[in-house]
Amino acid sequence: ARAALARQFLPKKAASTFFIGIALFSVLRMTWAVLDGSRLQYADYWRMIETLLQPDGTLNVSGLFSFSNLHFIAFAQLLYWLNIKLFAGSNIALGLIDVVMVCCTLGLLGLMIRRLELDRTLQFALFGLTGALLFSLSGAWNFIYGMSGAAWQSANLFVVAAIFLRSTNRNLSAILAAVLATMSYGTGIFAWPAIIATGAVQRDFSQWWREWPYAVGFLLSIVVVTNLGNTSGGTSSSDYLIIARLAAAFLGNSVGLVGVWAEIAGWFALAVVPFLAIWL
Repeated sequence: ARAALARQFLPKKAASTFFIGIALFSVLRMTWAVLDGSRLQYADYWRMIETLLQPDGTLNVSGLFSFSNLHFIAFAQLLYWLNIKLFAGSNIALGLIDVVMVCCTLGLLGLMIRRLELDRTLQFALFGLTGALLFSLSGAWNFIYGMSGAAWQSANLFVVAAIFLRSTNRNLSAILAAVLATMSYGTGIFAWPAIIATGAVQRDFSQWWREWPYAVGFLLSIVVVTNLGNTSGGTSSSDYLIIARLAAAFLGNSVGLVGVWAEIAGWFALAVVPFLAIWL
């Protein structure tokens, strides 16, 4: 009986160890790539330093709320300032901070994977492959160019945190995470519809209206970000409409439609598919 148990248990343990090894190898490989890089920051975000720092090098708090590359990146700019104060602005140090943030993202995803009704070996497989995806060398820009990754990866982290917290009914914490995501990068604002969807799938259709606080948070975030963008030359309400129209036309084009019919079909997909996905 002991031998039969060993034959059943050891292969699963070996497979689980293998997938954990994949995730660990992916992290270490990216860490090595960052350490082997340059201490000099990539120039993409240099121009914000003038508004971020006071003449004596202290933090200009109002500068945190200025836009860069049409994005609201207050949290990322705080990381830039801390990197300047603590590590002389080293690109390598900021890249390692990006690695830590993505490790935190992977950890949260791992906690969500554990809640899936899957065989434990499959859970480890999902975790290992998720780590390989997040730390894929095709995404090395996110880490080797530290300033870029600090914006994108912090937004990703807070979006995943918002989903995880909302799924465990830590609602106030989920709202805080969504606010931080909104303040990290332009894509982070979609933490709000993400937590609305997360809450909706846990309710009957007749109770979806109870997600209204998060819908209000989403609308307020759009208004605040748009107004900040208008005052700092970052973005405007017309930008969102242009992006939405392009997205709609792209979806229509993907099924062979062109012109106004492509846009109509795309708008239909944008409006209906999210609700259908939540329903399913």
